[in-house]
Amino acid sequence: MSSPALIERLFQTATFLWMVFSLVWIVRALRTKRTIRTQSSASQLLYTAILVFGVYLIFAQQSGISWLDRQLLPVTVTVAVAGLLAVLTGAAFSIWTRFMLGGNWSNRLTVKEVTRSCTPVPIALSATPSTAASCWDARFGAPAR
Repeated sequence: MSSPALIERLFQTATFLWMVFSLVWIVRALRTKRTIRTQSSASQLLYTAILVFGVYLIFAQQSGISWLDRQLLPVTVTVAVAGLLAVLTGAAFSIWTRFMLGGNWSNRLTVKEVTRSCTPVPIALSATPSTAASCWDARFGAPAR
């Protein structure tokens, strides 16, 4: 297989991984616990705007920002394999954390009924500091105040 064909195949594999990740994420989003309290709509709108802008920057051919449009590395098989491994690692970690969070997951800052999402250490490391602290408190006891 020639280099351009191999690079194209690696790109197609990465696209497939993104589709699997998206499908798992959407299906699991349908199985969340009832929300007790949620963040304000203004805060959610700001978060969504930043997310949409980030997705645009990732997938746009030209962003209009010259320093973002420059190619940093040449497209070689080595770079393509490294990119595929990064996508595979990120998607696997995200899917794993989604399953570990289960019904406690939300795309908004929320308080769910009976929230108890203390899970193995990698989740706490990828979560917000307050989530990590509450998991630490639940597992090892709150520090003396």
